[in-house]
Amino acid sequence: TAVALPAQGTWTILSGAGSLSDPTAANAVLTGVGVGQTVLTWSVDNGPCSAGPLLDTVVVTLFEIEAQADADAGQSGDAG
Repeated sequence: TAVALPAQGTWTILSGAGSLSDPTAANAVLTGVGVGQTVLTWSVDNGPCSAGPLLDTVVVTLFEIEAQADADAGQSGDAG
């Protein structure tokens, strides 16, 4: 959801790999994520109207998928 003025939102990558298309956009796109975890925070600061920034933490986990060998339909698996 978009942040209403005068509030300002900012994504921050705390750990892991990746980059954000626009760190100030609520719907920013995260790219370049590596295998493992990338931890981000979304912080909204409403300036003089709040007691401090509101934070949400997001953890993105990317698992490595091993390729499986698939025998060709024409192969029987016998060498002789």
